[in-house]
Amino acid sequence: MFHSFADDTQLSKATRVEDIQAAKKALVNCIKSIQDWSSSHRLKLNAAKSEVIWLGTRQQLAKLSEANKTLEIDNTILKPSTVVPNLSVLLDKQLSMDTNARQCAKTCFFHLRRIRQLRRHVD
Repeated sequence: MFHSFADDTQLSKATRVEDIQAAKKALVNCIKSIQDWSSSHRLKLNAAKSEVIWLGTRQQLAKLSEANKTLEIDNTILKPSTVVPNLSVLLDKQLSMDTNARQCAKTCFFHLRRIRQLRRHVD
């Protein structure tokens, strides 16, 4: 499955740990199709800016070897990320939302400190 936005495309594939090689092959084939389409429209897929994240429970992710977690696109090895942004929401590999909550709290505290600094200038 894929979703395209203005300058961003996201691919996803649900799979069991036992079928990881077939899922990786399907993802690479889909990426190659996107590259072909992009090339025919004078666009370029930048593999260096691409990210991979494997989502699952701690137990499921532990079953994956490091070699199984990487993808190769145009001689660029994509190593898995632990957190990726998705429409301004930070998704971590276990979908716990801890990273997103921490970032949200950090941003809120930043703005509260700024308001405190401006407080003496406003009635």
